[in-house]
Amino acid sequence: MIFFGVDLSINVLLFPLIHVTFLVLVYGLSLILAALYVYYRDLNQIWDVLLLAGFFLSPIVYPISIVPEKYLAYYMMNPVTVIIEMYRETLLYSETPSLGEVAFAIVAAIAMLLAGTALFRRLERRFAEEI
Repeated sequence: MIFFGVDLSINVLLFPLIHVTFLVLVYGLSLILAALYVYYRDLNQIWDVLLLAGFFLSPIVYPISIVPEKYLAYYMMNPVTVIIEMYRETLLYSETPSLGEVAFAIVAAIAMLLAGTALFRRLERRFAEEI
C-alpha cells in the first residue's frame, strides 16, 4: 500500500470480515479435498492443474477490467473473484464493497463450509481402512 501511495480509510475495518469470509471458504474446500484425498490418491495431480486454472480464472495478477463485459457476469460467479475484488476495493481504492458482493461471498463461503463438513463427516468413518 505504501508502494502504491494508498491512504488508509475507514474501509480498512472491513478487511477482517473479508479475510474471515475467505478463510471459511478455503476451510470448506480443504475439508472436501482432505476427505477425497484419502480415497483418490491421484487427486493431488488433478488438483494442481485445477488450482493453476483457478489462479488464472481469478483476478489475482491482473485487473478485472481486462475481462470482456459480456463475460463479466459469469466471471463474477466465482466466489474467489468476488473476494479478491472486495480486498482491492477496501484496501487499494478505499471503496466500500456492495452489499450484494458481501452477501454473495458470505453465502458461498458458508455453503462451501457446510458441503465440506457434510462430505468429511460422511467419509471419515472409513479413513482408517483406506489408509
